[in-house]
Amino acid sequence: MKENIKIGISGKRFISPEESSRVYKEIRERIKDILKKHKAHGFTGYTALASGADTIFADVVRKEFQQPLQVILPFPAGEYEKDFEGADLETFRNLIRETGQQELAVTTAPADSDTRNAAYYKAGIMIVDQCDEMVFVWDELRPGGVGGTAEILGYFSEKKGHLPVDPVKVKPAQQDELHCALIRKYERANNLAMKARDKYKRVWKWAIFLGWLTVVCFACKTAFHLEGTAGYMLTLSEFLFVVAVYALTFYAKKRKYHGHYLGERMKAETCRLLFCFYHAGVRIDISDKAKEDSSMAASAGDINQSLRVAGHRSKWYTQYVIRTLIHEQCSYHHNKVKTIGNTHELAERINLFIAVAFVVNLAAHLIHLSVQEEAWHFWLYDLSVFFNILLPASYAALEGVIYFNEWALLKKHSEVAGKRLGEAEHLLPENLSLHSDEDCHKKQARVLHIVSETMLTDNRNWNLLLENKNNYHLIV
Repeated sequence: MKENIKIGISGKRFISPEESSRVYKEIRERIKDILKKHKAHGFTGYTALASGADTIFADVVRKEFQQPLQVILPFPAGEYEKDFEGADLETFRNLIRETGQQELAVTTAPADSDTRNAAYYKAGIMIVDQCDEMVFVWDELRPGGVGGTAEILGYFSEKKGHLPVDPVKVKPAQQDELHCALIRKYERANNLAMKARDKYKRVWKWAIFLGWLTVVCFACKTAFHLEGTAGYMLTLSEFLFVVAVYALTFYAKKRKYHGHYLGERMKAETCRLLFCFYHAGVRIDISDKAKEDSSMAASAGDINQSLRVAGHRSKWYTQYVIRTLIHEQCSYHHNKVKTIGNTHELAERINLFIAVAFVVNLAAHLIHLSVQEEAWHFWLYDLSVFFNILLPASYAALEGVIYFNEWALLKKHSEVAGKRLGEAEHLLPENLSLHSDEDCHKKQARVLHIVSETMLTDNRNWNLLLENKNNYHLIV
């Protein structure tokens, strides 16, 4: 248990008035979570006292927790005041007076915008280096320049080993149209894929279940010699179930649920990768296959064009984007393998039990016929006939479930993809501080292309595996 820890802040300067109250509350909750995690009684808040997130953080630390502040300014306060105006300037001066001693990242006033931005960056990394934990208030956009929140977030993630980082999210002061367009395309493709998937799954599950019910009706009528109203109702049910199965499969094929599912899923995954390439600042190699989808090719072209005119590319943020993508994919595959678990083996065991039960029942049926038991055993004979019809149908129904789910192969694909992603992560540069931005970017770009190829290959394998399921018919 720690008596006292250090918590820093890095966040956007522009926070709209309507968001300020929410940001205040979320910062307070983040600090509570951090204290609980470290089992700490108190803390010192580290801040550069910039407008927006820094000032809100300072208010939370002093008013909600009654804890001290440690101020790290990028350069002398007199020069730093030029960043403030109006009420923000007065707030800054008051906080400076109340906190007293300040630490400076750079002791002289910056001569130009480049050295000014470099001082902001130095102040940010000084806060990260001195703190146990950080709170980030971020608009989720790429770094707009040196020393921005996105870059400090990437630095913190790499230096402290925190992944993913859970920031307090705010609306950007100025929208990034390409960023928003990629998100819209992903969400649209993902929503369409999920809808088509759900409809497709409902079709084959109901087809199998209704086919099985058809056999139940037939087995009851045949085994127990049901006639009259009961026999008529069972026959009618058989007819309706069969018609329902054919109607469902015909409608599903007509609406192309399966094809839409596979197509939109690939689009969604491609959009997700485009988004990562854009944020990582890595140029996209547009293949001939990719050019077949004019929308995706256009997005890739827009990304490459934006990267040609981009002013700043952060090795820290690029590393964060790639690591986050790898960890998300590895977590997805790990959970997939875990979810599948032994489901396939369980289904096989159940089917083995059904097969054994069928053989035993058939043997008993043959013994009964050869021995010719008394009349009071006829109900056992009828029951035996019932199971002779139902058990093979149940076996076939479960085989249909196994056929459509492809548990074993999907599990194998996920294990292979997870292993390749893990190997790719080990190729990322280490000790970024010791290497130039250009050297880091070359290695990071290589890794992102490997991850992209792994993800797209996994999806293509998945699609090929399920393509033949488009020709589903009455199973049982």
